[in-house]
Amino acid sequence: MSFEKSNILIIDDNDDHQILMEEALRQCVQEANIVFAGTGEECLLELSKGNYDVVVIDFNLSDMDGLEVLRSMNYKEYNIPAIMVTAFGDENIAVEAMKLGALDYIVKSNTVPGDILKKVEDLLKKKGALKDKK
Repeated sequence: MSFEKSNILIIDDNDDHQILMEEALRQCVQEANIVFAGTGEECLLELSKGNYDVVVIDFNLSDMDGLEVLRSMNYKEYNIPAIMVTAFGDENIAVEAMKLGALDYIVKSNTVPGDILKKVEDLLKKKGALKDKK
């Protein structure tokens, strides 16, 4: 399935991780609008300017953690599917992320960018199916 018209926001302060994520996503969504933010504040600014289909949020950011980003997204009523990604798995963080609306929680050390891509694909398919029903 192709998602060329999708807008994807990835929040990660590690340039190498951004490159790996973009390379993985480009295998499926060559013409998608992929935007990167390196901080939680940049993420919230991007969300205020754009219409995103999926947000991938790294838990460890330089200015706030991913849970704070999710709280801010809820407060501002951004109803955008989100995936929380972290280098270190923590069951309590995973539960809190899900309570705050994250649709998935992925530990980077247990996965490869292709696995994250699969989660993004699944969310875009669900969102497309919902649009088709309307």
